[in-house]
Amino acid sequence: MSPDGFDHEVDVLVVGSGGGGMTAALTAQAAGLDTLIVEKSAQFGGSTALSGGGIWVPGAPSQRREGYVPDPQETFAYLKRITDGLVSDERLRTYVDAAPQMMDFLEKRSRWFEFVWKPGYADYYPELPGGSALGSTINVPAIDLRELGDEEQHLLQPLALAPKGIWFAPKDLRLFYQVRQNWRGKAVLVKLIYRMVRAHLLGDRMAAIGQSLMARMRLALREHDIPLWLDAPMTELICDSDGGEGRVVGAVIERDGRALRIGARGGVILAAGGFDHDMDWRREHLPELEKDWSFGNPAATGDGIRAGEKVGAGTDLLDEAWWFPAMCWPDGRLQFMLN
Repeated sequence: MSPDGFDHEVDVLVVGSGGGGMTAALTAQAAGLDTLIVEKSAQFGGSTALSGGGIWVPGAPSQRREGYVPDPQETFAYLKRITDGLVSDERLRTYVDAAPQMMDFLEKRSRWFEFVWKPGYADYYPELPGGSALGSTINVPAIDLRELGDEEQHLLQPLALAPKGIWFAPKDLRLFYQVRQNWRGKAVLVKLIYRMVRAHLLGDRMAAIGQSLMARMRLALREHDIPLWLDAPMTELICDSDGGEGRVVGAVIERDGRALRIGARGGVILAAGGFDHDMDWRREHLPELEKDWSFGNPAATGDGIRAGEKVGAGTDLLDEAWWFPAMCWPDGRLQFMLN
C-alpha cells in the first residue's frame, strides 16, 4: 500500500467502458498519463455496444473527405433551437468546435478506427434552420469479431441476437423494410443471404453498428496497453478531506472479493452511464413508464451519478431520456421500432 493509503495508483481512473469512457482513456493515455478503466459488469461496451453506433458530428473528417462541410454557426443555431434552453451556449459551442477534433484524434490514434459518412440518415429535425436531410451521423464499418481473440467473449451482446451471419449496416435496415415495395429492398435480402452463407462456410463473425464500434475501441485500448478491469464496480469516490467533500483523489473499487483503494493523481472520470434499470429513480425522475422497459445496458443503475452526488457534484437533466417507439411482446421481449 502506498504512503497515501492506496492499494494502486494511476494518473487517471475512468469508471465505465462504453464509448465515452474508452475515448477518455485513449485521450488521457495520449497525453502521457497512466490510465486505468474499471467496469462494473463482466462485459465491456455498455449501452454503446447495444446501440446503433452512430456518432452525430457535423464537420467530422469523414464528412469533409466527401466534400460536405456544415457551417458551424448553423449547427450551433440548430442545437440551440432543439435543446430549447436546457443546455448553455458555452457547452453547445464547445461541442460544435471540439467534436470534429475528437473524431480526428481517434482516426489518427489507432488503425482500428475507420469512420465513414453516408448521406441520407437525416438529422432528427431536418426542416429546422441548420438541420440537414443529408445528416451528420458518422458510423464505422463492420468488423470480424475474431479480431478480438479471447476478448470477444467479454463484449456485451445485443439484447436480441440475429441468426449467424445476419448483420445490418446502418442503412440496410431501412431498405430491408422496403423488400415488398422495390428492388433495393430485395437487394438487401440477397445481401443478407450471401452473408449468412459466407458465415457458415468461412466462419465469419461479423458485427456492425455499436458492436463494431466497441470492438474497435477495445482493440485500440489493447494497441496502447491501456488496462481494463472487468467485474470491478466502483463503490465510492475518495476525497482529500474528511466528510466527503474536497478534491476527488481516487475511488474504492471491488475486485476479486476485495475493496481496493485506487488513487488517481489527475482525477476520476465518471462515464458509468445512467440509471436505466433503477426503477425507484426512474419513477422519481421519469414517471412515464411503470415497467423496466429500457434497451440500455442492464448494469446501468446510476452508480456513478450517486457517487458523484455524495461528494458534492451537480446533476442536471435527470428527467431527460432518448425516447423511441418500441413494443413489448407477450413473452417479455422488447423490440424497438425505430425504422
